[in-house]
Amino acid sequence: MKFTFLFILLFSIGLNAQSATEISDKESMALLEALKKDYDKYKAHRIDFTLDIELPGEGKESQSGYLIQNGEKFILEMEAQKIISNNETVWVYLKDINEIQINDADFDEDSDFMSPSSVFNMYNSDEFIFGASQHNYIKGISITEIEAKPTDDYSEYSKVRITLAQKTNEFLQMKIFSRDGSRYTLNIDKHTKDYPVSTELFVLDESQYEGVTIEDLRF
Repeated sequence: MKFTFLFILLFSIGLNAQSATEISDKESMALLEALKKDYDKYKAHRIDFTLDIELPGEGKESQSGYLIQNGEKFILEMEAQKIISNNETVWVYLKDINEIQINDADFDEDSDFMSPSSVFNMYNSDEFIFGASQHNYIKGISITEIEAKPTDDYSEYSKVRITLAQKTNEFLQMKIFSRDGSRYTLNIDKHTKDYPVSTELFVLDESQYEGVTIEDLRF
């Protein structure tokens, strides 16, 4: 299972940019860099979101969830699972089967998990080229749309569209276009900055899950 911010479910992004960033649109790059700098100003965040999934030949499915992040520590909860990491261990609680899987918190690009903060390094990646930003309106709000295309011709994604509020540069939406016709849209419903957190918050208490099966996958 790949974990990214999509932040969360959708990306595997490198962090060292060279040629691709040099030919990307400078205005788009500046907006994304400003977004990351603003995010980094705050110690902890809570992001409530809705994920819309559209698969070819099927109706749209919507799932709500939230992300709490403090540096590389995080909690991600959606309808089917809850993921908690203290940057040493990752606990995955699978709700349908009442099972907890325990993994090492290995956030290398080849590992099964990636930190949610990876999405804010998109602009600094040689795996995407960012086109010129476009200004539009959604529900009366002025927005800026930035499209990114993968440099890998064999990527499973054809493009990514990032939507920012034009006045505040707030991150509003990310839409993933898959080559098989699937669409994944992450809508930010609420973003709470400087969210109160504690060390204990990022450790899963197994005693709170009655009858749970525990599978320890750590090496």
